[in-house]
Amino acid sequence: MSIQPGILELAALGRSTDHESFQGLETIPLGKHITKVAFTCTEVTALCPITKNQDLYRVTIEITQSKKTLESKSLKYFLHSLRNRGIFAEHLAEEILIEVEKVLRPAAVKVTVVQQSRGGISIRAVAFSPRQLPPEPESPPTPSYLAAPAVADVKGVLDPEPPEKML
Repeated sequence: MSIQPGILELAALGRSTDHESFQGLETIPLGKHITKVAFTCTEVTALCPITKNQDLYRVTIEITQSKKTLESKSLKYFLHSLRNRGIFAEHLAEEILIEVEKVLRPAAVKVTVVQQSRGGISIRAVAFSPRQLPPEPESPPTPSYLAAPAVADVKGVLDPEPPEKML
C-alpha cells in the first residue's frame, strides 16, 4: 500500500504536536466511490458565553459528495481549540459547519451539536448547508395500463343526463 501524494506534508498527522499548535483543518483525498463520511467526537467542550461554565458537547459532522475529507487529527485539534471559547451551542454548530465548508467545498455538510444536559435541559443544534446537490432523478413515466382513466373518459359520471331525458 502506497502513501498518496500530499499526505506526508500534513502538519498534524504523525507529528508530536498538541492542540495548542493547531494551524487549521487539513484534508486528505477520498476514493471515487466514497460518497459520505461522518465524524463523531464526544469530547468537545466550550464555555457558556454568559456564565463561563464549561459545556460538554457531542459533535457529529457528516460530509456528502466531496473529493476530499478532513484529516482526523487536525479535526481533533480544531475541536479542542474551542474549549476556551464562550459560545452558544447553536453558534458552535454553525461555526464548525463554516470551517468545514471552507476547506472541503462539499455538496452538503451537516453538523449536529448535542449539549450535555445542564440544569435538566439538553440542546441539539443542527446546521446544514447544501451546495449543489445532484438533481433528483425524474420518475419514470407510468405505464398506460397502470394509469387511471381521465374523468373525461368516463361518460356520464360527473355530468349525467337530466332526469327528464331519462324517461
